[in-house]
Parts: sequence; structure tokens; C-alpha cells
Amino acid sequence: MSKTRLFLVRHAVAAPHPDIAEPDWPLTDAGHGQARDLVMSLGKEPVAAIWSSPYQRSMNTVAPLSDHLSCDIQTHEGLRERRWSDAWLEDFLPHLERSFSEPDFKLPGGESAREALYRFEAAMIEIAVAADGVPTVVGTHGNVLSLFHRSLDARVDYAFWKNLPHASVFRVDWDGRFRWRGEVPRRF
Repeated sequence: MSKTRLFLVRHAVAAPHPDIAEPDWPLTDAGHGQARDLVMSLGKEPVAAIWSSPYQRSMNTVAPLSDHLSCDIQTHEGLRERRWSDAWLEDFLPHLERSFSEPDFKLPGGESAREALYRFEAAMIEIAVAADGVPTVVGTHGNVLSLFHRSLDARVDYAFWKNLPHASVFRVDWDGRFRWRGEVPRRF
């Protein structure tokens, strides 16, 4: 098995709105700028594959890099954000904070932190195995990204998520298991 470098990218700043289905939330103007800036950081990496959540904000974040590298974006449902509820939440932060200490907590119609993590980990393993040594970009979302990092480092908590910049990039290596050295993410 070849060692694979994965660059995990949290989507750029988006514009959530109760009248727009979550998968369709667009990037803001600032978010589009962050997506373009991503090219300056990852455009020189020997990336040969780009995966993304099917949500627009994630796909639009990695799209300029895809264009720059002439590399198609492949989507994977397992990379999507955690589903909080079947109803719009004005303030999901108390629920998110609670889920870091109670991983099985969930709202009606939502996923628990544990369920979201298992889904995300399964997608990441599938992508890492398919990459087989090819440096790969993975576009995703803040909560599932934080849960994944928590599975690699127990010090990751709600404060980590709260301070996680949009369009940040983490390097994770795969050699049959995921390894993250706890580096601060690149910011754009």
C-alpha cells in the first residue's frame, strides 16, 4: 500500500438561508475569493485527484483548483456536512457544542456526531485506498472535518471547530491508517 497525502479543505464562506436547501447554499463574494486563493496554495502541489462533498459550497470551493489543475471533481455523498435536523435551526451552536461531549446526541431527523463521523471516515478510507499514493484534495465541511480530526486527536473539541477558518487546509497522510500531526491549518 502506497502512502497517500490528502489535503482536506473546509469550504469557503457560504451564505446559509432558510429558503434555500442546505446543499444549495452559495458561496459569498468573500468565499469565491477564498476559493481562488486556494489555487495559490495547492496549485503547485502534485495533486492528481479532487474529491468533494456534493454540496455547492464545497464544490465551488475546489472548482478554481480543479480548473487550474485540469482535474475533474469527483463527488462523494459521505463527505457532506452533518445533517442537524429536518427543520431550520436558528441557532445550532448549543447542539454542536453538546455533541462534542455527547457523541450519540441528535435532534429529530438529524445525525449524531458518531453517525456523521462513521459516514465520513468510510468515505475517507474509500478515497484514500482509491488514491493509492496519488496526492488528493478532499473538499468538505467544518463539523465533519472537526469530528474526523477529533478521532485522530482527542484534544480537538468545540473550540477547535469554532476557530476553524473557512477555506482552511489540513494535510493528512494515509498508510493503512490516517495520520495527522496536529498542524495548524493553512489559512486563505
